[in-house]
Amino acid sequence: MEKTYRSKVDAWLIAVLGFAFVTMAGVMVLSLWASGDATAVIPLVLFSLMLGAVAFPTQYTLTKDLLRVQSGLLRYRIPLAEITEVTPTREPWSSPALSLDRLNIAYGNGKRILISPAEKTEFVSELNVRIQRTRSR
Repeated sequence: MEKTYRSKVDAWLIAVLGFAFVTMAGVMVLSLWASGDATAVIPLVLFSLMLGAVAFPTQYTLTKDLLRVQSGLLRYRIPLAEITEVTPTREPWSSPALSLDRLNIAYGNGKRILISPAEKTEFVSELNVRIQRTRSR
């Protein structure tokens, strides 16, 4: 049975994205007003589409054999059998996570991914159960 967990979202991230969007909207409105050219809104529309395409939804799905990570159009498939370590972190590196309250998942041959499930304790518990089931087969 699959279980999906949404990403935790930090308020500061929403504030930064909101500020960027409002600033761009203001610039576009001023540009439209000053020039009368309706094409001034195109960058705002493109920015909004780009943001949505790489950030929403951000979620993590546990299946029988995989951890599937989705952040907009970006998708990762991590075999549970390859996961070697799960540790909490606050590393700020770019990742499919909308919070700095993250988990560092080491897998494969030196690979890692940072994720931020909202229900972190439940996620780690369920992940460990599924990893054990995978390894005992």
